[in-house]
Amino acid sequence: MVARQFSHLFNAYAKAFNKQYDRQGSLFRGDVQRKLVPQESYYTKLIHYIHYNPVHHGFVRQPEEWKHSSFHSLISARPTLQQRQEVMDWFGGTDAYIRFHRQRPDDRLLTKLEF
Repeated sequence: MVARQFSHLFNAYAKAFNKQYDRQGSLFRGDVQRKLVPQESYYTKLIHYIHYNPVHHGFVRQPEEWKHSSFHSLISARPTLQQRQEVMDWFGGTDAYIRFHRQRPDDRLLTKLEF
């Protein structure tokens, strides 16, 4: 179900983009694929990796500075479709979530994550 929703989103975006810029063809490389997360520790590392990536690449100094991230909707009180409470419970609350994301991951960890 979720994969189909992403497919519809990407297709609609590509059509609108192509129409606006008078172009044809695909905008994205390859298919979006799902991956099983077999361990809880891997899940935690993935969340951190996603939110810390703009810091790792030097775009910002802290994850909360990157405005294009789900990090913000998870710590805000605004309505969201994300499972906010589940994520906050996973990390032990909002303060713990923010502290965890401010930690620099071990670079060896980043090379071990398989995407």
